Amino acid sequence: MLSSVVLQKVEKIFFEIGNGNLEVARTELKTSNLDKIFDADLLAAIEEGLGTGNWLQLKPLFLNTKFITQDGLIFWVAPYRQFRNGTRFEKVTGILGVAPIRNSYSQIRETAEQHFGGNFHAISEIIGFRRISCVGIAGGKEGEAFLVPNGWLIGDVSEGVALNDMTEQYARIRASETTVRRILSRNSADLVLSAVMDTIKGASLQNLEFQFHEVAHGIGL
Repeated sequence: MLSSVVLQKVEKIFFEIGNGNLEVARTELKTSNLDKIFDADLLAAIEEGLGTGNWLQLKPLFLNTKFITQDGLIFWVAPYRQFRNGTRFEKVTGILGVAPIRNSYSQIRETAEQHFGGNFHAISEIIGFRRISCVGIAGGKEGEAFLVPNGWLIGDVSEGVALNDMTEQYARIRASETTVRRILSRNSADLVLSAVMDTIKGASLQNLEFQFHEVAHGIGL
């Protein structure tokens, strides 16, 4: 369970990152005692990145998902690149969330291998999370709801996990409800929306669809 004290500490770190005060954010992180909750090596690597701009120590920690606790809490900070309208943006991006949504990735991959063979591109596991706080490119209309592994500027992590912000995905679905109902008949719209409007079951179902979609990319469909 995330306490209000921990939330305030993280939000203070994110506030300084958002204002470009990375050294101040580093000091806040160093004195936060977050190592009681999150991986100590992870926090040390983030401190190193904030202080020196060297984020490469995060690579093995990302690949081994050390940013997710046994209780499913996510804490992650690293530079991320985004392409919009032909322009590249880079921002130090932070995520605090809870990740209860991990569909049966190994089973989905095994099924794909059985039907299509094993000679296909790397398939990322997709971890859906509910956002608590964020900074940088994560979250919001202008941000990314789906954070791909090779977007993180911490070395080659193309075989790492993708992070799917289900809080933002749900907000975008809610925003599109009027359009869906304008295009489809009432019964069809009710059927389509009923699968995803439930914040719990809908998030799990939608994240599963993302995972199947990723598998389809991997096998060339």
